[in-house]
Amino acid sequence: MFSKERIAQAIRDEAEQEDSKVGAAIFKRYAKKIESASKEDYRKILTSMERELIDTHPDTFDGDDDIVASFLAVNE
Repeated sequence: MFSKERIAQAIRDEAEQEDSKVGAAIFKRYAKKIESASKEDYRKILTSMERELIDTHPDTFDGDDDIVASFLAVNE
Protein backbone atom coordinates (compact mmCIF):
# COMPACT_ATOMS: atom_id res chain seq x y z
CA MET A 1 0.00 0.00 0.00
CA PHE A 2 1.40 3.40 -0.95
CA SER A 3 1.84 6.05 1.69
CA LYS A 4 -1.15 8.17 0.64
CA GLU A 5 -3.40 5.12 0.98
CA ARG A 6 -1.94 4.36 4.41
CA ILE A 7 -2.51 7.91 5.62
CA ALA A 8 -6.04 8.02 4.19
CA GLN A 9 -6.88 4.70 5.84
CA ALA A 10 -5.44 5.86 9.17
CA ILE A 11 -7.60 8.99 8.96
CA ARG A 12 -10.69 6.89 8.20
CA ASP A 13 -9.85 4.53 11.07
CA GLU A 14 -9.57 7.52 13.41
CA ALA A 15 -13.01 8.70 12.27
CA GLU A 16 -14.44 5.41 13.59
CA GLN A 17 -12.83 5.73 17.04
CA GLU A 18 -15.40 6.46 19.73
CA ASP A 19 -13.63 9.57 21.01
CA SER A 20 -13.17 10.98 17.48
CA LYS A 21 -16.59 10.32 15.97
CA VAL A 22 -17.71 13.94 16.38
CA GLY A 23 -15.15 14.83 13.72
CA ALA A 24 -15.90 11.87 11.44
CA ALA A 25 -17.18 13.97 8.54
CA ILE A 26 -14.08 16.17 8.67
CA PHE A 27 -11.77 13.15 8.85
CA LYS A 28 -13.45 11.48 5.88
CA ARG A 29 -13.33 14.64 3.76
CA TYR A 30 -9.62 15.06 4.39
CA ALA A 31 -8.92 11.37 3.74
CA LYS A 32 -10.28 11.94 0.23
CA LYS A 33 -8.07 15.02 -0.17
CA ILE A 34 -4.98 13.01 0.81
CA GLU A 35 -5.79 10.33 -1.75
CA SER A 36 -5.67 12.83 -4.60
CA ALA A 37 -2.75 14.91 -3.28
CA SER A 38 0.94 14.80 -3.97
CA LYS A 39 3.31 13.87 -1.17
CA GLU A 40 4.48 17.48 -0.88
CA ASP A 41 0.95 18.55 0.12
CA TYR A 42 0.31 15.98 2.89
CA ARG A 43 1.52 18.20 5.74
CA LYS A 44 -0.49 21.21 4.49
CA ILE A 45 -3.65 19.09 4.17
CA LEU A 46 -3.18 17.48 7.59
CA THR A 47 -2.52 20.87 9.17
CA SER A 48 -5.77 22.20 7.68
CA MET A 49 -7.60 19.14 8.98
CA GLU A 50 -6.16 19.62 12.47
CA ARG A 51 -7.10 23.30 12.49
CA GLU A 52 -10.66 22.54 11.34
CA LEU A 53 -11.08 19.78 13.94
CA ILE A 54 -9.91 22.09 16.74
CA ASP A 55 -12.03 25.03 15.50
CA THR A 56 -15.16 22.92 15.00
CA HIS A 57 -14.90 20.62 18.02
CA PRO A 58 -12.70 22.35 20.64
CA ASP A 59 -14.01 20.17 23.47
CA THR A 60 -12.73 17.04 21.71
CA PHE A 61 -9.71 18.27 19.76
CA ASP A 62 -7.68 20.80 21.68
CA GLY A 63 -4.31 20.79 19.99
CA ASP A 64 -2.55 18.83 22.74
CA ASP A 65 -2.21 15.89 20.38
CA ASP A 66 -0.03 16.45 17.36
CA ILE A 67 -2.52 15.19 14.80
CA VAL A 68 -0.30 16.05 11.85
CA ALA A 69 2.72 14.15 13.19
CA SER A 70 0.65 11.14 14.20
CA PHE A 71 -0.69 10.68 10.66
CA LEU A 72 2.66 11.40 9.01
CA ALA A 73 4.22 8.74 11.26
CA VAL A 74 2.03 6.12 9.56
CA ASN A 75 4.47 6.30 6.63
CA GLU A 76 7.55 5.49 8.68
